Amino acid sequence: MDETLRINGTASITTDPDLLGTMEANGHVPEIALVVHLKEAFLHCGKALKRGRLWDAEAQIDRSTYPKMGEVIFDHGKFGEKHEVTREWTADAAQDDYDDNVY
Repeated sequence: MDETLRINGTASITTDPDLLGTMEANGHVPEIALVVHLKEAFLHCGKALKRGRLWDAEAQIDRSTYPKMGEVIFDHGKFGEKHEVTREWTADAAQDDYDDNVY
């Protein structure tokens, strides 16, 4: 599917426990949420996705040839200079966060 839903409006952050309770996933209730106050919504043609070849398997990269997100964070933040952590530890911690906290 190349078409997307485009929305315009404003957003606010909430910590309302009643609202957050409706977002429970796998026994976890978020601490905060982004509320979008919708002004308009419409379908957007898939021209950019088609041009970008998003769904074309031959155009996709082999992720194993690129650093993991935790490694990028380590390198960018220069954590080795500030903290006693390794690039591998940061990569593992980022993956653990994905595994344990993304629902």
